Amino acid sequence: RVPPGAHHGKLRGTKLAVVRTGRDSVIAFEARGRVGNDGAVCSQGVLVYRVRSETVSGSGPIEVLDAHPASAACWEDSVYPPLADAPIGLGESFTVPGEGVRIEVENRTASGAWTVTVSSG
Repeated sequence: RVPPGAHHGKLRGTKLAVVRTGRDSVIAFEARGRVGNDGAVCSQGVLVYRVRSETVSGSGPIEVLDAHPASAACWEDSVYPPLADAPIGLGESFTVPGEGVRIEVENRTASGAWTVTVSSG
């Protein structure tokens, strides 16, 4: 289970999951919910990042992957609407392009923790 971001250190448990995809690269998964710094997020779910440590800063070492690339959200409130609906929502799945890593968002508890299955291969 992955709970949304810690709010003043009160939440415990896994907050980020990582799958190594290469010597200098990983796919990271973060729970996004309306708590703490994310209190005004438009879409809740599991946000996916591609991290490449060999890429220099300013050239995109961290890339947010959009689970809904054909849509956008929160045109009036979001800094970048094309990624406002990027998280994988409850009951959805997403396969990371070019990596063979698949994420399924299976459940969300009353406390806000997300149950996800990550597979590769």
